[in-house]
Amino acid sequence: MQYNGSNYNDWVNYEYDLWKNELKKLSEDPELFKNFKQNDQVKRMLGSSDLFGPFFERIKDKDLPWKKIEKIDQIGNPTHVVDVNGCKISGICLRYLYYADKVLNELKEFDSRLDLNMLEIGGGYGGFASVLNCLLKFANKQIDLYGIFDLPEVQDFQNCYLARTTMHNYGINDFFFLKVLTFIGADFNYLVSFYALGEFPIELKKQYIENVIAKVPHGFIVWNPHFGSDDEGVELIKRVQPNVQITKEDPLTAEFNLEIKW
Repeated sequence: MQYNGSNYNDWVNYEYDLWKNELKKLSEDPELFKNFKQNDQVKRMLGSSDLFGPFFERIKDKDLPWKKIEKIDQIGNPTHVVDVNGCKISGICLRYLYYADKVLNELKEFDSRLDLNMLEIGGGYGGFASVLNCLLKFANKQIDLYGIFDLPEVQDFQNCYLARTTMHNYGINDFFFLKVLTFIGADFNYLVSFYALGEFPIELKKQYIENVIAKVPHGFIVWNPHFGSDDEGVELIKRVQPNVQITKEDPLTAEFNLEIKW
C-alpha cells in the first residue's frame, strides 16, 4: 500500500506515539528497564534481528574491542545471536557496530586539527552513540560534543541508557540533547542519522534538511523511506549539499534504502 499526505503523517505520528510512550514507561520503571531489549515495541521499532547476518559477515573478522561491546550490549537483556571471540552480541548491536566502524572510516579524512562535534537525528535508544563511544578510543579518535535530536520522552530514555553505557569516558566527552529543530550554530561539523530521517513526513524532512543538514559540512545518513522511494527528499539534500554521494544501502535491508554522505 502506498501512503502519502495526511495518511502517512497519521501513520508516522501513531508509530512515534507508541514508541515514546513505551520508552517513557521503560525509563521510569527500573525493573522494566532491565529487560527493555525484550520489549515488543522496542524490537519492532528497531527492526528484526533476523537481518543481522549480512552485518555480521562484514565485521566478524575486524579487530574490535569485542569484550567492551559485549558489556555495553548486555544492558537491557538482549537476545544474543552470535558469538565472536567468546563474546555474545545481539543483532541490533551488530548493525550499530557495522555503522560505527563505517563512520570511523569516513572520519579518517577529517581534519585532526578541528574539534569533532557530531549530531544525530533520531537516536533510537542511544545504541549507536554508545557503540561509537566505545570504538572511538580504540581508533584513537575523540568527539568533544555529541548532540541528539529526538522527542523529549525518547531523550529521557537515551539519557538513562547512555548514563549506564558511557560511565567510562572512552571517546565522547559530552552528550547534549536538542529539541526538535532547535537552531544549531557552526559548532557541529558531522551529522549522522540511521533509519530515522528517511521515514519522516516530507514536510518535517524539509525542515531538518534546510535547518540542520544544510549547516553541517559533513555527514552520513542511512535513508529509509517507507512505502516507496523519496526522490523529493533526496533532491533537497542534493540542493543544500552539492557534493553529496548517494549509493544503495549496503547491506540492503529494504528496496529503497540509501546511504547518503557528504
